[in-house]
Amino acid sequence: KYSDLLLSNIDSKLYILIDDDYFYPNDFEKYLTPAREIQIIKETMPTKFDLTNGAVIYTGSPGGFNSSASDNGYKFEFLSNGEQKPIAKTTDGKNVYRITPDYYADGVTGGCLIVFSKEGEPYYYASQIPGTWISNDGSGSWVPAGYDLDIIWNDEYKNENIYLPYVSGGCGGHDCTDIISADDIGSMDKLVIAGKTKSGEAIYVPRDQINNQDVIYRYDRWTDYSNQGERGDIETFVAKYKVPLFYWKDGFGNWVRYVESSVQPQGECGKPVIYLYPEQNAKVHVQLPDFINVTVSDPIYPQGGWNVLAHPNGQLDYSDGNTYGSLFWEGIGVNYQTPATGFVVKNGEVESFLDKTLTEYGLNTTEKTEFMDFWVPLMTDSPYYRISFLVEDWNQAAPLFVSPKPDTYIRIFMDWEKLDAPMDIQAPTINPPERQGFTLVEWGGSLKK
Repeated sequence: KYSDLLLSNIDSKLYILIDDDYFYPNDFEKYLTPAREIQIIKETMPTKFDLTNGAVIYTGSPGGFNSSASDNGYKFEFLSNGEQKPIAKTTDGKNVYRITPDYYADGVTGGCLIVFSKEGEPYYYASQIPGTWISNDGSGSWVPAGYDLDIIWNDEYKNENIYLPYVSGGCGGHDCTDIISADDIGSMDKLVIAGKTKSGEAIYVPRDQINNQDVIYRYDRWTDYSNQGERGDIETFVAKYKVPLFYWKDGFGNWVRYVESSVQPQGECGKPVIYLYPEQNAKVHVQLPDFINVTVSDPIYPQGGWNVLAHPNGQLDYSDGNTYGSLFWEGIGVNYQTPATGFVVKNGEVESFLDKTLTEYGLNTTEKTEFMDFWVPLMTDSPYYRISFLVEDWNQAAPLFVSPKPDTYIRIFMDWEKLDAPMDIQAPTINPPERQGFTLVEWGGSLKK
């Protein structure tokens, strides 16, 4: 009945890999009680692995593990015989695999490593500098989160910054590391050693930070939240952070770029709303990917995802006794590449544009009205707007795990920016699916921080 169960034949014994948060209690009893002779196991994976080459890899997800046995989209390097090619081994004999660059829509260069549990479940790891994860304060205002790294800084560069080793964009970042080429950094004489890790590895910063294109890129996208959004010149920026970014060589000899958390060009995923329309009343499970840090949700997003009783008219009955018209969440952690296609819309014409375009993307009157009620008031203070919609890219960036699986998905996510003047951009081709069978609809957009 549940397609997401993973059955493995290990040592001639049958094991069933489950997540007990996935089941309603009565389902759990119904399906497992008659089979008491079956052993229910799940390997406990460590937060780090020592490798035989002397390197150490850590969990790629800051708050814990990021794993999904349901995701079969991983692309690995392969040997000539078609087998996956491990790039290293852990000291206890597990293979370590690198995800190939073409797995990522944003073109990052393979910082994600995968180690499989003995049940075949993939877990993200990465070669990183050790440190302590500092989360935001949960106050509802945007507070940066990142790693307090184990670095001994030279006096000139000493700072109390927290850093992220991965690409940030869209409404968050991927969980691994931002590997860049030596060509991106330039000649070594343009770098200076600013400190060392506790194990003695050098930390490099641009010798001339003010004129470094990598630093300038962050400055151009920086907002000084401590000064009511007003910012000074780039000299002020560098003086404030001392080390806005730095470079380090990981355990495989790759250059990794670390960026100060406050200067990441980060936005939050704003009110993605999920509607469910089964053909008949059905218990439905909806789970977000582990890498999303949910900051707001209604109903409250529990560990393991929502379980609702969905009706054909879209009504959702929840275990708190309340009835909902949709599921919504806001959060950080999704990364995507800014779309190359879109529309330029004049101020004052946003509502009429959305009314027409959302219909073309397949939203009905209720969904379209709720979309515009949320977004139109946020888009009134600029002469023009660049408005783009992610469809397939959004499915890849923020996959939903839904059971039973819908027959039709209509998912769109709006990426937009304010413009002082019109820009040239190619309009997309819009091909909305026809609503057939159990239909899931989701809309959302990027909140600008």
